[in-house]
Amino acid sequence: SHPKHLLSVVGISLLIRQLNALVDSGFSECVIALANEDKETAGEIKDADGMQQTSGNRFRFRESVEVILHYLPADCAGSFAALKSVEEAACIPGSSNLVVLPGDLFITDTFALKNLANYHREGCAKKVETCCTMLLVEVGEEDMNGIPLKESAKAKKNSLSRDDDQIEYIGLSM
Repeated sequence: SHPKHLLSVVGISLLIRQLNALVDSGFSECVIALANEDKETAGEIKDADGMQQTSGNRFRFRESVEVILHYLPADCAGSFAALKSVEEAACIPGSSNLVVLPGDLFITDTFALKNLANYHREGCAKKVETCCTMLLVEVGEEDMNGIPLKESAKAKKNSLSRDDDQIEYIGLSM
């Protein structure tokens, strides 16, 4: 099946839209965590307009954002394990500010991400002791241990992942 992050909206995939938003928001690095068998996404990245391969799995997008493709181990189970894998591979310096975007996030206005990132940066620059910016979403169903079910698990149970009245929202904490 075709990955959601490669769906095209007005001729541009969701993934490339996200990369454009990162450039417009002043980010300097991006790590894209991929399943080992996901050759389709790797091909989309390598063939994107404005993408130049610098070495191995490293690219430069629109001459400003370094893009690192990080291939996840086959036994990687979910988002937390993916972040742990990225951390263990030292893809991101420990001193970095980190933004995690879901691959199927549809960004129509790159200024929204820029404003969110700038708000976070301003708080950190003021030496606020705790500085956290989060994009939150209601996950809906949980398993018998209280752990949120992934969308694929919800589909296998023939249940809807979200009710119509549940919406994503941004939470800012400073």
